[in-house]
Amino acid sequence: MSTDDQQTSIPVQRDAIQRYATAHGFEVVATYSDAGKSGLYIRNRPGLQDLLRNVLSGECRFRAILVFDVSRWGRFLDTDESAHYEFLCRRAGIPVHYCAEQFDNDGRLPNAILKSLKRAMAAEYSRELTVKISAGQKRLAAEGYHVGGAPGYGLRRMLITANDRRRQILQKGERKNVRSDHTVLTPGPKREVACVRTIFELAANKKNSPHSIAQELNRRGLRYWGNKRWDYVRVYRILKSEKYIGSNIWGRNQCPFRNRPQRVPRSSWTIKPEAFPAVISSEQFARAQMQISRRRCNPGRPDKFYLDRLAMFLAQEGEMPTGLLKKRRRATANMCNHRFGSVFRAYELIGHKPPSHVVNSHEAALKMRSLRAGLFNQLKTLFPSRLRMVQRPGERRFRILELDGHVRIAAHICRIAHPTVSGDPRWMLRMRPREGRLPALICIPDGRLSRLTAFYFVADLGQVETKWKIIGKAHPWLAPNNRLQSLADLYRVATQTMGGQPERSHEEFSIVGDVVFTEDGPTMLIDGNEIQLSRANAAIFRMLLRNAGRVVPRSLLSLTRTKDKEIYLNIQIHELRKALGTRFRNRIVTSRNEGYMYEKVSTIPSI
Repeated sequence: MSTDDQQTSIPVQRDAIQRYATAHGFEVVATYSDAGKSGLYIRNRPGLQDLLRNVLSGECRFRAILVFDVSRWGRFLDTDESAHYEFLCRRAGIPVHYCAEQFDNDGRLPNAILKSLKRAMAAEYSRELTVKISAGQKRLAAEGYHVGGAPGYGLRRMLITANDRRRQILQKGERKNVRSDHTVLTPGPKREVACVRTIFELAANKKNSPHSIAQELNRRGLRYWGNKRWDYVRVYRILKSEKYIGSNIWGRNQCPFRNRPQRVPRSSWTIKPEAFPAVISSEQFARAQMQISRRRCNPGRPDKFYLDRLAMFLAQEGEMPTGLLKKRRRATANMCNHRFGSVFRAYELIGHKPPSHVVNSHEAALKMRSLRAGLFNQLKTLFPSRLRMVQRPGERRFRILELDGHVRIAAHICRIAHPTVSGDPRWMLRMRPREGRLPALICIPDGRLSRLTAFYFVADLGQVETKWKIIGKAHPWLAPNNRLQSLADLYRVATQTMGGQPERSHEEFSIVGDVVFTEDGPTMLIDGNEIQLSRANAAIFRMLLRNAGRVVPRSLLSLTRTKDKEIYLNIQIHELRKALGTRFRNRIVTSRNEGYMYEKVSTIPSI
């Protein structure tokens, strides 16, 4: 069923399937349905996902699948996707029967052609419907009607009849129940309208930025929706919205078939001026936009100002380390990089020559970065299908190698250390606590840091207490039996060395969609990205994963015995979303006054 308005769709389909089952000697033992769900994407079809999961796992207690027609299987835009899901069922020995179609799904050429045509027609129906709906929404917007979205702070939705007679103010979550009625925007409560006017009055002063306006509103005790405090974003959105001068605007973004939204040029927008009573005048709005434009185009201080400040600090302090630059907040290292290319270029412009050890350290860091990039590129070339790079949370560079999905190796590139008294070379190895028990690939560079000359594979570095480890030629890690003849031997030596060590059985890992996790570990692998969680967050996330697609009550997620369980859970969910990052945090969906749900991303096995 595509929408909630099709109230009779499910019963009609169920009756037709029951008649087909009776006529062909079937007995209906299980029903899978997706009420009010669009058939464009399988990620929105929990019923179809459960069906395929049961079929592929072999846990189903049925021997055939009865579907009303081809379009109810799915209106997938790619017809091969629909065929793929049907093939998975047929390969598992469970055929699919279309009850209301005029052909038999028996694989014969005429019937196969008809089925392919029906799939294409189902997808084309969705495309045509999208075009028609967009055209209808554009026409309504051009007439001044509100066609969707939140009204905005200081505005409300007014329900009117076909002859423009007012009915009522629609509250949040309410919708019209008469098709001929329309919705328009109207000024909201006097308190909110007065607050909006105050924002634009403050914005007319050039000194008042959105941030300072938000601070002033909070100082006056004014609050946003939900008794929330004002911030920069909320003020800025109000200042940029033309709704407050009575303009009805539609089509600023495009989201075809629920894909990622795309910005649309203003020339393609649908704009209806004076569609409803304005909250502020056009002159006030124009003044606010002018001040925002001036502030955005402000060139700031010239380069000479920062160079003079840097020269003054160097004269006072001597050498100017990066930490002091950041502390002063007047000429930071990031500013130097942005304006002059680097701190050393800024030094050159003011005629300052930094000490040789500072220059050498900077050049060595650049060379080490180049060596690391070259090493990983060479490994990708040697083992394109067997090796991948793993980036741990909080680290900007790849440091871990993973072979065949289970053998992990820490990559270490040594730095040059002072030689011994007798002149023998030594190297410094930086030890990272989380990689101490991993097997290691130790790479030795030449004296100029121009290339890597030797590679050693060490199965266990042992427990190292210091941050930096000094090693020489006689160190056990650099023993001849650990040395690789070339980097191409890494895979063979690593698999042979680690083959005799116990590995965690595959049964200890659980997979939900694209998430791989263990029953007790805090590390999650989401779509190939390793994410480290705290113990409490990991426990909550595992419970959500085990109940993917279903709301987990707050009482079950409260893993603490403290009195303030509700507050504690809110903090944990916030920290969990923050740890998941912007890419995955939206998978945790809040069900108001009930609990939380993990929205699983489906990964149906390929052929």
